[in-house]
Amino acid sequence: MQAPTDPVERFLNGDPAAFREIVETHQARIRGLIAYMGLRAADVDDVAQDTFIHVYEHIREYTVGTNLSAWIKAIARYKALAFLEAARREARHRQDALEDFLMAATEPPDETATEDESLMDRMMRCLNRMDEQPRSLLKAHYSGTPIKDLARRKGHSKDAMKMLLFRLRTALKRCVEAHP
Repeated sequence: MQAPTDPVERFLNGDPAAFREIVETHQARIRGLIAYMGLRAADVDDVAQDTFIHVYEHIREYTVGTNLSAWIKAIARYKALAFLEAARREARHRQDALEDFLMAATEPPDETATEDESLMDRMMRCLNRMDEQPRSLLKAHYSGTPIKDLARRKGHSKDAMKMLLFRLRTALKRCVEAHP
């Protein structure tokens, strides 16, 4: 009986070097696919590694003789999409936390709060360093004025107002982080 030439079959029959061959054969295309999906270079490495770990752990689910490249690409797409979704969730969480923080900064301070005093002090100092227009814009937004109304008042489009508010929040966040 002739030894199998397919690297998957060889790996399944106990040849660990065959898996290295699978990785070496497909790694460049998988990394390219992941990068094409918009991940940063450092994240491409992580997602590619996760992809090949998944391949290693689930190789018995692959049907020998079918398109191995397509199977690995499907796993890579799934891993990249899952990574991007997790990154979006984390960004939304950070944004929500910043918005909660900004909301608290526009309200009168709670006399019983001591835990976040230094953070609130930094926030207030940073807000006070801003010019009056950006400061009042942030306060209006976090006091509940809809973005479309703010945009109309300033003569901007809704998207331009969203971008302006994003930039103001980013500048405020940087200021708070830079002045402990």
